[in-house]
Amino acid sequence: TIRINHSEQLLLETDMSITEIALECGYDNSNYFGDAFKHLNHLSPTQFRKAKGNKGIYKKRRTSEIWPCKPP
Repeated sequence: TIRINHSEQLLLETDMSITEIALECGYDNSNYFGDAFKHLNHLSPTQFRKAKGNKGIYKKRRTSEIWPCKPP
Protein backbone atom coordinates (compact mmCIF):
# COMPACT_ATOMS: atom_id res chain seq x y z
CA THR A 1 0.00 0.00 0.00
CA ILE A 2 3.00 2.34 0.21
CA ARG A 3 3.12 2.46 -3.58
CA ILE A 4 -0.63 3.10 -3.82
CA ASN A 5 -0.44 5.82 -1.15
CA HIS A 6 2.33 7.52 -3.07
CA SER A 7 0.41 7.18 -6.32
CA GLU A 8 -2.51 8.98 -4.65
CA GLN A 9 -0.18 11.87 -3.84
CA LEU A 10 1.08 11.95 -7.43
CA LEU A 11 -2.44 11.88 -8.82
CA LEU A 12 -3.38 14.89 -6.72
CA GLU A 13 -0.19 16.93 -6.89
CA THR A 14 1.14 16.38 -10.41
CA ASP A 15 -0.14 16.34 -13.94
CA MET A 16 1.69 13.09 -14.70
CA SER A 17 -0.22 10.54 -16.77
CA ILE A 18 -1.52 7.37 -15.14
CA THR A 19 1.12 5.37 -17.02
CA GLU A 20 3.90 7.66 -15.79
CA ILE A 21 2.65 7.33 -12.22
CA ALA A 22 2.41 3.55 -12.52
CA LEU A 23 6.00 3.33 -13.75
CA GLU A 24 7.25 5.82 -11.16
CA CYS A 25 5.71 3.70 -8.41
CA GLY A 26 7.28 0.48 -9.64
CA TYR A 27 4.43 -1.05 -11.63
CA ASP A 28 5.54 -2.49 -14.97
CA ASN A 29 1.99 -2.52 -16.28
CA SER A 30 -0.39 0.42 -15.97
CA ASN A 31 -3.40 -1.90 -16.25
CA TYR A 32 -2.21 -3.89 -13.24
CA PHE A 33 -1.62 -0.62 -11.38
CA GLY A 34 -5.16 0.49 -12.20
CA ASP A 35 -6.59 -2.80 -10.96
CA ALA A 36 -4.59 -2.66 -7.71
CA PHE A 37 -5.53 0.99 -7.18
CA LYS A 38 -9.22 0.32 -7.77
CA HIS A 39 -9.17 -2.71 -5.46
CA LEU A 40 -7.99 -0.53 -2.56
CA ASN A 41 -9.80 2.75 -3.32
CA HIS A 42 -12.95 1.55 -5.10
CA LEU A 43 -12.17 4.17 -7.76
CA SER A 44 -9.93 4.04 -10.80
CA PRO A 45 -6.91 6.38 -10.72
CA THR A 46 -8.68 8.71 -13.16
CA GLN A 47 -11.87 8.74 -11.09
CA PHE A 48 -9.82 9.35 -7.93
CA ARG A 49 -8.04 12.31 -9.52
CA LYS A 50 -11.32 13.86 -10.68
CA ALA A 51 -13.14 13.22 -7.40
CA LYS A 52 -10.38 14.60 -5.17
CA GLY A 53 -9.40 17.50 -7.42
CA ASN A 54 -5.93 17.52 -8.97
CA LYS A 55 -4.11 20.60 -7.72
CA GLY A 56 -1.28 20.19 -10.25
CA ILE A 57 1.26 21.62 -7.81
CA TYR A 58 4.21 19.93 -9.51
CA LYS A 59 4.03 20.05 -13.27
CA LYS A 60 5.56 16.83 -14.60
CA ARG A 61 8.41 17.05 -12.10
CA ARG A 62 10.40 13.89 -11.51
CA THR A 63 8.64 12.72 -8.41
CA SER A 64 11.58 10.80 -7.03
CA GLU A 65 12.76 14.27 -6.00
CA ILE A 66 9.49 14.84 -4.13
CA TRP A 67 9.17 11.50 -2.39
CA PRO A 68 10.81 8.29 -3.59
CA CYS A 69 8.27 5.58 -4.31
CA LYS A 70 10.54 2.71 -5.19
CA PRO A 71 12.20 0.90 -2.28
CA PRO A 72 15.99 1.34 -2.11
